[in-house]
Amino acid sequence: MQIFCLIVIFLCSGSGCTNNAAATKPPNTILKPKVTQDEHVKSISPEIIVKNQHLVNDTINVVKVNSPEDGWLVIYQSINNTPGTILNHVHISKGTQHNISLKVRGVDPGDILFARIHTDTKKIGRFEFPPHDEPLEDMTAVPFVMTQEKEIEKNITTSTAIPTRNI
Repeated sequence: MQIFCLIVIFLCSGSGCTNNAAATKPPNTILKPKVTQDEHVKSISPEIIVKNQHLVNDTINVVKVNSPEDGWLVIYQSINNTPGTILNHVHISKGTQHNISLKVRGVDPGDILFARIHTDTKKIGRFEFPPHDEPLEDMTAVPFVMTQEKEIEKNITTSTAIPTRNI
C-alpha cells in the first residue's frame, strides 16, 4: 500500500495532476485579425472611368481603372446595348492605373462601346476568354459613346453603368 501511495504522489507531483487554472484562462488581450497587403488590395472596389470620346488615330483612352487583382481591361463593341464583339484588350495590374490607351478599328461616331475588367486566371499574361479570364463578377460593363470631334465629352463611371449579361 505504501508503494502505491508513493507512486500516486510521485505521478501527481508533476504538472499532470495540478489544477492550473491560470493556464486555461484566455489572455486579457483582444486579438485583431491581421490584414495582409493582398487582402487589402482585394478589398479595392473595381472601377472604370471613361469619357465619351472621338477616335484619334484609332485610339481610345480610359481615364482610370481600379482593379482588385491583375487582369485585363477589355473593350467591347455594343450589340443591342450589351457588350458584344471584343475590339481590344490590355493587361492591367492590381491597383489603380491612369490614362490607358487602346487601338480599336471599325468604330464610327455614335457607336456605343463598353469597358470591362476581366480576370487573368489560366495562363497568366495570356488573354483566354472564353472560356477562362471571365469578367469580374462584382461589376458591370461601363458604356461610353464615340462622338464627333466637336461634341461635349461627359464622364461615365461604374455608378451609371448598366447591368450586362456574361458572354
